[in-house]
Amino acid sequence: MSGSSANNPSRVQFMKKLIERSKGAVQHAVVALKVAASATQNVPYLGAISTALVEISKIIDEVDVCKATWQAVMSRIQEIQTLVDSFRENSNQEGRSEDELPDFIKTAFKDFEGCLSRIIVTMNDCKTISKFSLILKRSELTAAANQCDKDVASALSIFQVKLQIDQWNLQRDQGKSLQDIRNAVMPHAHLIANLNSSSHLALPPAPSIFFGCSVEVDQVVDLIINHGPAHVAIVGAGGIGKTSIALTSIHHPDVQKDFHQRFFLSCEAIFIADNLVLELLKLFGLSVDSSNPRSPLDILMSYMQCMTSKCLLCLDNFETPWDSDKDQVESLLASVAVKELKLVITSRDSDHPRGIRWGALKPIQPLTLDAALATWDAISHDHDDFSVLLIEAVECIPLAVTLLAQLAQIESSEALWASWNSESTKLVASDGSMYRLNNLELSIELSLKGPRLHACSGAIDFFVVLCMLPQGMPESRIPQFETAFGNNFSGLRSAVRVLKQCSLAYTRDGFLSVLSPIRQYTQSHCELTTPLAKTLFLQMAKIYMDLIPEDVWETPSMIEEIQFEIHNISKVLDISLAEDLLVLEKTIQFSEVCQVLGVNEIRLLVKATSIAHKLDLGLEGDCYLAQGVTYFHFDKCLLAKEAFQSALKLHKEVNSKLGQANDLKNLGQLYMRLAQLEDAEQALQSALDLHREVDNRLGQAYDLQNLGELYMRLNRLEDAEQALQSALDLHIEVNNRLGQAYDLQNLGELYKRLDRLEDAELALQSALDLHKEINSRLGQANDLQNLGELYMTLDQLEDAEQALQSALDLHKEVNDRLGQAYDLRSLGELYMRLEQLEDAEQALQSALDLHKEANDRLGQANDLQNLGELYMRLSRLEDAEQALQSALDLRKEVNDRLGQANDLQNLGELYMRFSQLEDAEQALQSALDLHKEVNNRLGQAYDLQKLGHLYTRLNRLEDAERALQSALDLHKEVNDRLGQAYDLQNLGELYIRLSQLEDAKQALQSALDLHKEVNDRLGQANDLRSLGQLYTRLSQLEDAEKALQSALDLHKEVNDRLGQANDLRSLGQLYNRLSRLEDAEEALQSALDLHKEVNDKPGQANDLRNLGELYMRLD
Repeated sequence: MSGSSANNPSRVQFMKKLIERSKGAVQHAVVALKVAASATQNVPYLGAISTALVEISKIIDEVDVCKATWQAVMSRIQEIQTLVDSFRENSNQEGRSEDELPDFIKTAFKDFEGCLSRIIVTMNDCKTISKFSLILKRSELTAAANQCDKDVASALSIFQVKLQIDQWNLQRDQGKSLQDIRNAVMPHAHLIANLNSSSHLALPPAPSIFFGCSVEVDQVVDLIINHGPAHVAIVGAGGIGKTSIALTSIHHPDVQKDFHQRFFLSCEAIFIADNLVLELLKLFGLSVDSSNPRSPLDILMSYMQCMTSKCLLCLDNFETPWDSDKDQVESLLASVAVKELKLVITSRDSDHPRGIRWGALKPIQPLTLDAALATWDAISHDHDDFSVLLIEAVECIPLAVTLLAQLAQIESSEALWASWNSESTKLVASDGSMYRLNNLELSIELSLKGPRLHACSGAIDFFVVLCMLPQGMPESRIPQFETAFGNNFSGLRSAVRVLKQCSLAYTRDGFLSVLSPIRQYTQSHCELTTPLAKTLFLQMAKIYMDLIPEDVWETPSMIEEIQFEIHNISKVLDISLAEDLLVLEKTIQFSEVCQVLGVNEIRLLVKATSIAHKLDLGLEGDCYLAQGVTYFHFDKCLLAKEAFQSALKLHKEVNSKLGQANDLKNLGQLYMRLAQLEDAEQALQSALDLHREVDNRLGQAYDLQNLGELYMRLNRLEDAEQALQSALDLHIEVNNRLGQAYDLQNLGELYKRLDRLEDAELALQSALDLHKEINSRLGQANDLQNLGELYMTLDQLEDAEQALQSALDLHKEVNDRLGQAYDLRSLGELYMRLEQLEDAEQALQSALDLHKEANDRLGQANDLQNLGELYMRLSRLEDAEQALQSALDLRKEVNDRLGQANDLQNLGELYMRFSQLEDAEQALQSALDLHKEVNNRLGQAYDLQKLGHLYTRLNRLEDAERALQSALDLHKEVNDRLGQAYDLQNLGELYIRLSQLEDAKQALQSALDLHKEVNDRLGQANDLRSLGQLYTRLSQLEDAEKALQSALDLHKEVNDRLGQANDLRSLGQLYNRLSRLEDAEEALQSALDLHKEVNDKPGQANDLRNLGELYMRLD
């Protein structure tokens, strides 16, 4: 078949459209891919593909969005390019330089072209998206980039297999068909996933040997596509072919067309719901940072709820976690089954998980005899009467047929039948009862007794050890295990080769793995565990235990290595747990690593605690402490409290002061989370005293850091500074950089509250540098967020936007939606400063939604406060009042006095807009009292400024001047130029009322200059209107018109309708003086219309009075 463009018009047309809408490296890549797509698919075609891959790799230099993901994609593309170039070179050397490619390779490359097209389109989107659109659509782009990563990983896996098959065909040249060789290489291709990437990156292929289940596949496909919300449960006995049916269905063309996103997860090594959550996060390309305030389940649910395109998720061997943690797993499954997700599970349990609607699918039955014979022939190439007898004996169970067919490659069917008859009559009768092995078990036993396996010394013993590892053994560790096994077992590589030949083991995702039915059979037969197997297990266990660091933060490089085999390490510890203090200590240390990775290993800790109870009360206390920390990490506060208190009781019994200190420190942190601040202070102070008594400086440092955070919450800012500075000194002394970074971050926040802005910037920048050194992305994100807010205070708005956008990017990378919420709120504030009010509302609403998801009441209050301020700017006064009152109510709930003060300040301003002047004074005075109570000078300044404005309206002019002058003094103290500008503006208006016109002019001009400095167009507009009114009083009517017109233009720019209305009224009054009566009428009528729009009744009254005066002149 030709691969010319004539046969592929859609490819070329797509390339043409892509060229038209792209430029730069993207355009070059599209052109190169178009050339490849137009070429005949022969060996020279590979050169065109290689060129296209080179050009695509160059796009990375022009893309900043999802950079890490695209780097991973480019790395895989380069691996594919190496494979392609190597294949092309070998083909040329074999004299096939002009040959067409085999059909199965043509298909792979055609699919790969589509994958490359999607990569180019998505990278182009990442390259060209606008800054604000990026804020809103980053999750979509991230999902698209992750899908590209999965697609190219799958392509890499396919090429690794298919190109190798073709080369093997050349080398062997024994007259066999390509299909025969493929059958010999991959008799179970459905079990072979991506060899060079983690399990979540590639969807396993459909099985290459698959007969007799077309009816079942059609039923599954129909349920997936045509039965709406119904999910699919494929149930049946072990070895019956459930996984093969699932994978064949997932790869069905109709399913591929309907579900672009398809995921497959083996649950064989998963025993509890929390770990299923972690595996799903990995599957979807999401990561969890240890210090992320949101739980892994929250992150997963947020991802699922944001799912907008149809997605298929297959959970294989689902019975493993379901049997172990039934209620929690069922609850999790019901939660993730969102509208856009179609679930497929395979399970040995014929029941279905509750809480979900399942489609009607009967349990899977064995193969027909014809299908079983076809399977046998595909592996063993022919059959005889004894083959039929064997197949009938195992009742056509697919796995049993496969195992026997593998044996038939080296033994005759007749010999196998004789063995079968001999073994099947053996009875286990230790107590007089009789138990006959089922047909699948007997098939496995025959495989284990086969001559090939027994000829390899130690292979069965190693196989028993391999079956203890739920993930399998990573093939990258084989040299390490060879060294560890030493003289006890020198034939590891031979054993691996033989186990694969007997279909007892296979390679999946870089692991040497065993199918679940075979592994469970081996584990249930203790007689297989020989002295050599026990020795090999102990040697293997030592390797895994050596991976676990005493202090995870001192060796962060080990985290990734442990994560790679976390289920294996957990199982090894579980098997090893006995009366061994070292294993117990390693279990506690492992739980600390698990917390960093977001994995809940409470089951292992509970087992360790019960064993420690028999050995050492102090160690039992340590186990309870580890339990408490784990519960606390996963937001199970009541269980954490019980565990901490149990630990404290035991540590007191054995007089372990260090243990008591650590218990109390953790209790203090728990009490802070529960808002029991007095209890928190008492616990943390006791912890500090004990840490000092035993001279544990690192412990003291963290106690002081926690006390510093507590004192900030209590507004004891001097105590907070002293505690945090002492913590920093101790962390420096013991060279703990992570602790230093968080001390500096807290000090930066504190200095900002104390208006020591230079100190704040220095502290936050130092924290950022340290977090970069230790590669803490969440720490960096929080530092950048604080710096962005600081830069806003310093009027460095470009720096602020850059810092906040970087913070948002990092918080998205680590899936910290709470952090994203705070970034968006700060961006909303910034956009208000920049008069980008639509962007501001969008950002603040997004922040509020995220804070509601996280049940963060304080965050919601801050968002609502900002939305209230924004709605006032937009003259949406009812919305403003509702937002501000809701914010105030939330702040009272969480006892946030500073926040209450700010809400009252805003409500006071709003009541002035409603002309509810008594309510306004009461609100502003309460705000001032609270701001004084918490020693917030900036807040006091704005309270006084607004009171001054209110007193002016109430004609209490002396009170007004006193308040405004005090506000100006405070704003100067804290170097707030914007605040000074508004104070001067209000003073200028007051001096006009007092007929101190020169003072008024000087104040208003100074206000205008400051508003220009800080680029506050709304402030400039108000200054110009006041100047226009002043010039009118001074009879400088041309200057007055010029100033008022400029004010009107600026108020239109920032969409301030109330400001426009007031400008038009002043212009109407001016035109009346100038006897330009038509202009006056038009201006005053427009003012009246706008005042009606914003519901300003006093404004309407003044407009009507002015119009009345005008109409009297017209009469």
